[in-house]
Amino acid sequence: MSVSASIDIQLGKVSNEKISALQVINTFITNKWRIQNDNNISYLPLGDEDSFEWQSDDISVEQLINIVEKKESHGEIIGILMFWDSTEIGVQLLIHSELELSFNLSINRKLIGDTENTDINWYIEKIVVLLKENNYIIEYFSFDEYS
Repeated sequence: MSVSASIDIQLGKVSNEKISALQVINTFITNKWRIQNDNNISYLPLGDEDSFEWQSDDISVEQLINIVEKKESHGEIIGILMFWDSTEIGVQLLIHSELELSFNLSINRKLIGDTENTDINWYIEKIVVLLKENNYIIEYFSFDEYS
């Protein structure tokens, strides 16, 4: 049986300052999330146009920054795979707009014991609490899990 789990977050604005995709990604990187796995970075390429054709390449962080900046300026969905600390637990982060984030919990999903149930508390601590501790306003978040 396959299980699909995700967290969607709607951020709120404090002022008229734009929240950039790089700002969000950097918040995770500076708080124990990593974007490289086996020296590769997985991302949605420029011009993907919602096809979700993920690429995994040995590119530099600077090259990724360039891709993210171009995608953001073109209004494209930004996608990047991130992994927690030194584990193989990861997420597909999709940045739909400056205030709308989606996390697909599909990479070695953290489970509760020997069940097939997602350990949502683990993800809330590593994602939602992390954003709040870094002064992001979370208007709401939702968790979905389907079998």
